[in-house]
Amino acid sequence: MVDAKANSWVTGTTPIAPSTSAQGVFEGYTDDGAAAVKELSTKECEELVQDYADAVWRAYEAGFDIVELHAAHGFLLQQFLSPYTNHRSTSTVSGLHS
Repeated sequence: MVDAKANSWVTGTTPIAPSTSAQGVFEGYTDDGAAAVKELSTKECEELVQDYADAVWRAYEAGFDIVELHAAHGFLLQQFLSPYTNHRSTSTVSGLHS
């Protein structure tokens, strides 16, 4: 998965975001005017949280003492925190709220 800052012509995949409203922030339109940003479903958000948890566990198992999550500069985690890119009206993951 690549976040909305990525260009699909570089990655070969459709960028993802908390909501399709991120497309205006990152100029995410295709040549035919269609949205080039895919909104993550609730299930995909839950899978993403599990992916991060799995990565942290692998780092711990490899002997790392600290893991830093970069949630700034428009990357995916920051997009969930910003009212400009996250227009979800419901909880994204069980127990967490937009």
